Amino acid sequence: MKKCLVGLVVLSLVLSVFVGFGSISFAQEKYNEAPMLAELVKAGKLPPVEKRLPEEPRVVKPVEKVGQYGGTLRALMLSANSWCPISQYNYETLFLLDNPNSYKIVPGLAKGYSFTQGNKVLTVYLRKGLRWSDGEPFTADDIVWWFEDVLFNKDIYPVPPSQWTLYGKPVIVKKVNPYVVQFQFAGSYPSAIIYLSQVDSYGGQGQVFGPKHYLKQFHIKYNPDADKLAKAAKFDHWWQLFNNKAQRSRDYQPAGVPCLDPWVPVTVTTTGVRWERNPYYYSVDTAGNQLPYIDYLEGIIASDPETYTMRVMSGDVDFDSFSFPLENYPALKANEEKGGYRTWLGMIDWGSMAIWLNQNYNKDPILRDLFRDVRFRRALSLAIDRDEINKVVYLGMATPRQQTVVPSCSFYKKSWATSYAQFDLAKANQLLDEIGLTKRDADGYRLRPDGKTLTLVGIICPGVPGLDRLYQLLIGYWKQIGIKVESKPMGREFYWQYSWSTGEHQFAIRCCDQQTEQAFYAANWFLSIFGGAEWAPLWRIWLLTGGKNGEEPPKEVKDLWNLQQKLLTTTGLERTKIAQQLGDFQAQNLYAIGTVGLIPTPVMAKKGLRNIPEKAMGGGNLADPGGGRPYMVEQFFWEK
Repeated sequence: MKKCLVGLVVLSLVLSVFVGFGSISFAQEKYNEAPMLAELVKAGKLPPVEKRLPEEPRVVKPVEKVGQYGGTLRALMLSANSWCPISQYNYETLFLLDNPNSYKIVPGLAKGYSFTQGNKVLTVYLRKGLRWSDGEPFTADDIVWWFEDVLFNKDIYPVPPSQWTLYGKPVIVKKVNPYVVQFQFAGSYPSAIIYLSQVDSYGGQGQVFGPKHYLKQFHIKYNPDADKLAKAAKFDHWWQLFNNKAQRSRDYQPAGVPCLDPWVPVTVTTTGVRWERNPYYYSVDTAGNQLPYIDYLEGIIASDPETYTMRVMSGDVDFDSFSFPLENYPALKANEEKGGYRTWLGMIDWGSMAIWLNQNYNKDPILRDLFRDVRFRRALSLAIDRDEINKVVYLGMATPRQQTVVPSCSFYKKSWATSYAQFDLAKANQLLDEIGLTKRDADGYRLRPDGKTLTLVGIICPGVPGLDRLYQLLIGYWKQIGIKVESKPMGREFYWQYSWSTGEHQFAIRCCDQQTEQAFYAANWFLSIFGGAEWAPLWRIWLLTGGKNGEEPPKEVKDLWNLQQKLLTTTGLERTKIAQQLGDFQAQNLYAIGTVGLIPTPVMAKKGLRNIPEKAMGGGNLADPGGGRPYMVEQFFWEK
């Protein structure tokens, strides 16, 4: 009897590892598949579904009910070079988040994990029998080689990702057996599991694993003729062609490269992208039906919010959870019957629409010195009428607030959201006068110390609903305190490189996503030096390269870096204490200036499209600004 009780306890502990939002694990003898795949099996072109699935498939509990096979899902994409948001409905990671419940990390492609030796060793257990979309096995080799021959190859990654070089030493990744991988760190690293999850898509293809059997043909270590292949493809070096094939992300998925996702990209044109179901996809529903239910995805290029809305209202789009300015919600709602769709307001993890002044702007020393003066940043913040932005741009549905984390974070302080967030022109002007900017030109703009008109030029992250209108209001606000503002148009694919790598921008403005607890504990927040850093790109490069490149930061930024590193290595009360120190740092220094946040996002779905979890929270913290993975699009279906 005692042995039975012990067995039950052990069993319950094992099961607790595998249960998550709409996701459980079990194995059965008989599975079902889509008719289009059954035809291929009948013709001898595919093995039976039982041989295509892993021994323990991920089991997705449908939101409403078991679905029906067939059909196409049409959604929007930003450009020929950036396929989001539709590509983000189609991105698998080793671990997922239990959304919208606890946001705990739960099984995905991997079925479990454990930490040992004081959190210095992380062991990951893969699902036995996983297969790439071309039928080849997915094993520990696909992870180990990615670290050894890709992330730590200086031709491919001159600077390896900082999350895998904590303590100044690269992680050691070892294959225990084909389905068990160990990550060995130089010190305690409990946050490492976050980097194997869907938080900002870290744990996906192109980040921590890739199809070795396919990509090694482009790698010089495995193919001495890799340079010849590259030149034949019009590249100068082998690693350029390798990156073209391998650097898959949630924003872009190259066609022809094996993947583990619900759908595989098969056709890429100047007008859009088409995906078809992956016959080896590893998930089933509770009735044993292999997912996805829908046969095809189609991406439709619509490069601006107005075009998005018109395409929806004309019936061209089946689902979207990211693309519409909140101001368009009434029009979308009014057109529901005519357009044959329904709309609602979804949740998204945006702390604020935020402004970053580039602390490393070296083209103009006068502007750089102003950007580094906290009085200047505070003056700009106090001159913003957040209530008006909320009413004019966001229908009064957002929250005027400084840039900080969302209130659901366990370490959140209310004072962070109100720090220098009041509309106070008198105080803003006083601060600018204190700096010495007292002289004005004939148009009322303040003069710099060299006698020129004080002019700022900003870049706007394209594709973020509402930003263009917000920026126009910002021009007016800062004019009232004597600062002239201009804008520099920029495509989405160039924004990130320009603001994170070159450091040539004066200030940047975009949505500040990933403001939930998991993202913060991954040091992937708004002042992260590990991730992107519009506010200090050259300081970031200096810190990541150990001083070899970039620009040496001041002591307070070095202290910030050390705190972020410490955040990754601790748990419990110590971690909470560090998180609050970081939050206090931002509230006082305003390296990111917030406007309004906690903005609901319009979501639409065509009538007849079922199994949509309306309360799912989207956001970069969840591997998808449009909420695609949290919405579990693989279990959407068309009701016949």
